[in-house]
Amino acid sequence: MRVADVMTAAPLTTAPNALAGDAAEILRTSSIRHLPVVEGGVLVGMLSDRDVRGLVAPRNLDADGLALLRAQFASPVSELMAGDPVTVHPEMDLSECIDAMREHEVGALPVVEASAGRLAGSVSYVDLLRAFRDTPAATS
Repeated sequence: MRVADVMTAAPLTTAPNALAGDAAEILRTSSIRHLPVVEGGVLVGMLSDRDVRGLVAPRNLDADGLALLRAQFASPVSELMAGDPVTVHPEMDLSECIDAMREHEVGALPVVEASAGRLAGSVSYVDLLRAFRDTPAATS
């Protein structure tokens, strides 16, 4: 089975100059944990829910704390994202994809076209579990 067989095509994305607060809201409201960062269709980074966990209100929300929080939410995604993320290709075998996820300790990987670096989709551990659950060997 190939990555293309299980990936989520056309995943939600964000831009590197998008506001961190807006990207955090996309993650929250869409119930996703990973957001590819693209510029002109080309993958430039990956933002995860872990990356935005730092956008939290300080314990004492005084004027200084509120100003800090506003600045964090107004910062660009490029300041939080992981640049140069590990990627997989649509034609890659799922075993290689799983090995890459385990080796790099990530729950999702962007899928890019090998020649152009354009984002083709994303593959997460949920996609992999769903694929293996639905294979004939898994149900017998």
